[in-house]
Amino acid sequence: MQAPRSVTLVAGPPCAGKSTYVNARRGPGDVVADFDEVAQAIAGGHTKWAHSRAVGDAAERAMLDLVDQVAALDAGTAWVIRCCPDPWARAWLAHAIGATRVVVLLPPLGVLMERARERPLAGETTRAIWRWRDAYAPAECDELVRG
Repeated sequence: MQAPRSVTLVAGPPCAGKSTYVNARRGPGDVVADFDEVAQAIAGGHTKWAHSRAVGDAAERAMLDLVDQVAALDAGTAWVIRCCPDPWARAWLAHAIGATRVVVLLPPLGVLMERARERPLAGETTRAIWRWRDAYAPAECDELVRG
């Protein structure tokens, strides 16, 4: 018997712990579409967060392929990780991939800033967190995880 189809979109600001959240819950056969992991693989194992525009562009193209793969799943478990602060974009992506859950991680700002300081491009990451917070609004489909 095939496993039922379960697709979770995990969104949140930079440094929210999206990859950590998924890695703690994923199973061995799960499909995971994670921009950071894709970019790191393309860059040859270098840091997940500091990469060239060419690597970022290639990672975005690879993510589109992974998202198409997730949308086509008939059964099994998949996770799609995106920042996606805009509620309309998040709802659209959730619909496009056939998400059965949309989880938005919202740690306290102090936690985000502390984690950002540990990143190679701390200033850029901090600005990205502020941009995300400025653009964020909840959507009806969201399951909020605070803390």
